[in-house]
Amino acid sequence: MDSVVEERIVSFLQDKFHYRPEQCGAIVPRMRGLARVAGFGLDARFGTAGLAAGPDARVAAGVASRALGGSSGGVVSDFIMKSTLDRWLRTAPSRRR
Repeated sequence: MDSVVEERIVSFLQDKFHYRPEQCGAIVPRMRGLARVAGFGLDARFGTAGLAAGPDARVAAGVASRALGGSSGGVVSDFIMKSTLDRWLRTAPSRRR
């Protein structure tokens, strides 16, 4: 199920925040790592249960929840999501081809 969830997350990031595919490729692994730290896979359960795992995990859980058709429960605003995702992109290691 992870690949289906990741595809929906990528679609959400491209549609909602207008990220390019390579930017999504930097965001999704970070989300996957945050889900693992919280004790979940990157799936629907993390979208609801990951909200208590810290601020970055809360954003990742909110993105996962919204991408899967739920709501972030009003806990994470679009502004906070966008700000955090932009920070992740700024601090992501550069990818060499």
